[in-house]
Amino acid sequence: MSGKVLPKRARQTALTFIMMTCFAVGWPGPSIAFNTQSDEPLAIVEIPTEAKTLTSPLLQGLSSEKELIGTKRPKLDSSLKSMADVVRDNLRESLTGEAASGTHVPGDAIQVYVDVDSEGLENALEAIKQVGGKATRTSKDASLIQAWVPLQKLEALVDNNTIHFIRQPDVARAEENLIPESATSEALSAMNATTWHAAGYTGAGVKIGIIDLGFTGYKSLLGTELPGSVTVKNFVDSETDSLVDGSTEHGTACVEIIHDVAPDARLFLAKISTSLDFEEAVDWLKDTCQVDIISSSISFTYTSPGDGTGFLADKVRQARDAGILWATAAGNYRTQHWAGQYYDSDTDDVHNFSDGSEINCFGPNTDYCYVIGSNQRLTVLLRWDDWTNVNQDYDLGLVRWNGSAWDFVGTGTDPQDGTPGVRPIEIATGTTTGDPTMYGFVIVRYKATRNVNFDALVWNGPPPHIAYYPGSLPGLADAPDAITVAADTVNYPYAQEDFSSEGPTKGPGGTPTGGIIKPDIAGYDRVSTVSYGLQGFAGTSAATPHVAAAAALVLSKYPNYSPNDLQRFLQNIAVDQGTAGKDTKYGYGRLYLGSPGLFADVPQSSWAYNYTTELYNNGITTGCRELPLMFCPGEVVNRAQMAAFIIRAKEGENFSFSSTPYFSDIPSSHWAFKYVQKLKELGITTGCAPNLYCANDTVTREQMATLLIRAKEGESFTYSQIPYFSDVATEDWAFKYIQKLKELGITTGCTSYAYCPADAVTREQMAAFLGRAFLAIP
Repeated sequence: MSGKVLPKRARQTALTFIMMTCFAVGWPGPSIAFNTQSDEPLAIVEIPTEAKTLTSPLLQGLSSEKELIGTKRPKLDSSLKSMADVVRDNLRESLTGEAASGTHVPGDAIQVYVDVDSEGLENALEAIKQVGGKATRTSKDASLIQAWVPLQKLEALVDNNTIHFIRQPDVARAEENLIPESATSEALSAMNATTWHAAGYTGAGVKIGIIDLGFTGYKSLLGTELPGSVTVKNFVDSETDSLVDGSTEHGTACVEIIHDVAPDARLFLAKISTSLDFEEAVDWLKDTCQVDIISSSISFTYTSPGDGTGFLADKVRQARDAGILWATAAGNYRTQHWAGQYYDSDTDDVHNFSDGSEINCFGPNTDYCYVIGSNQRLTVLLRWDDWTNVNQDYDLGLVRWNGSAWDFVGTGTDPQDGTPGVRPIEIATGTTTGDPTMYGFVIVRYKATRNVNFDALVWNGPPPHIAYYPGSLPGLADAPDAITVAADTVNYPYAQEDFSSEGPTKGPGGTPTGGIIKPDIAGYDRVSTVSYGLQGFAGTSAATPHVAAAAALVLSKYPNYSPNDLQRFLQNIAVDQGTAGKDTKYGYGRLYLGSPGLFADVPQSSWAYNYTTELYNNGITTGCRELPLMFCPGEVVNRAQMAAFIIRAKEGENFSFSSTPYFSDIPSSHWAFKYVQKLKELGITTGCAPNLYCANDTVTREQMATLLIRAKEGESFTYSQIPYFSDVATEDWAFKYIQKLKELGITTGCTSYAYCPADAVTREQMAAFLGRAFLAIP
């Protein structure tokens, strides 16, 4: 098979296999997270016409296709059925390859989730015990059991009438990297955390919980890269708290970032594996530790419709209700995602993708597929919008091109037949074999009455050749009560990472429309940690702890802030990126803390700092925005705002004024009514035209001079007839006011010789004019 070769860099960033952190979303970055067999460049090939359909000599007709996809086993998911079949057929040595997707297989037992009717919980627990199994955890609503069951006894459990369905647990994973001697996140300067530290805001008094899959090496970093002590708890089956220091450095890297940004915060580390572990960890952090902030750089993929509902979102909401701000990763699935409605152009019950093909191969674009060598693990997940009755049955196949036709190498064939506990989800996993060739996935309608809407993720493997970026958020990231974090590179110009998952969330029930805008903010990645090396921690996993720790700095300054207050603060001060306003790539924009002084957007180094601060202290301004308090120094001033500024500076807030409007465009209901009325009564303004004030018109520098001098000096005052500024002649209408402004030391002009009379007045300029005119600030 002929093909063209891609350079090594392109292969590292686009072609080779990403261990997409399974249900976790932190990974060490494209240059080191791919799994290749050699340094030889990988090839891509143009897709042959005959490779666009599933039909082949091996698959004659739909019935054969369905037969190869597999026989469905009621109450048992297809992956567990496959493993049970291996045991039944005495092929125990093959089990390691079959036990994919994070299922643990210690000895003869396998970890499973058992869906039950809550009223039958005790019966189900006894049934598990009777077959030699052990239940380790039950959900709070008593509908789900986490258990270890001997593989050969799975079939026996299926026959128990109190058990609805047995499936693999919802688990999470992360990856590892090299370890240098020391490291500090490069984002501290970019987010302005160093200025907050210098001002004394370091997270003191704030408690942060970190939920992750392991914290390998954390003990060796205590007192150096981490605080002198942390509180830990292990929720993984059969593990002690000492094993929090184990499994992966992923969590340790996240904690390193949090300690860099908020060095005096108290930290609580919770190690989990499954979603029921997660439930227990949240309750521990919420009720026992009473943390203020939770940071989770993990997610659980396709355990809910993606519409912000379900078990995970409920736990986030409970934390929010308890006063906890939750920062969670948006995910690294943008380029690994495809979505679309089922479409069958030739009525053979096999889905046709947008290019007409029945196969979505792993490839760089719609014309080419990657050539994949042997012994690579591939996993694809499929979800669709049928979460109420769950009776639309579709199947998923992982396929290999044999040179003339496609062969199945992995299938997902769960029975979506309305049985309680089943979900509209399929997972197909397989290992590549033989000579390098094309691989892809297919979707087959098994038994359905409508064309559902799909989402698919290539979990292990290169991206699909037909991808769809919007809506690529995993679970947790869609939770309305979490602040969801996208990833920007830490180096200027802070570009969005191509892999950073994109919103919006799904609509109700997983439909393609009607969702909300996510993510909410963008944090920083490609930063340095001891755990992952020099600028080696990439992904939304790295971005998330920056946001969580930034919230801790804010909370150390404003200890009475609620989670809503904290989130509004971070979002309002964020540097807008992409489409103006909140968008589905960056949210409100890049994380930036602003100034820890009075106004977040006026640092102490600003020439206008003293003016803006004193205007606030004297009640002349309340700023332009709250949470955080901002002054908007670069925005221009309109005539309504100017009326308020001048009257507050001259009269305060308590003064008399006529209730009869002087100007037809400033009715008594206008927010600036009383200020404009007083401005007129004091002879400071006559309006912009007969009977009009023009409240929204921009104030120019010559208008500012006129208003200020009338407010301070009236109309009778002396002034020099020799112009101070080359752009203001004696015949100009504002000449005398500008002259007086200069003589009183209120202005020095816009340059050494010019005043720029027609230029608009900015808010920081206005602060200086008012401060010099009424507060005697030099």
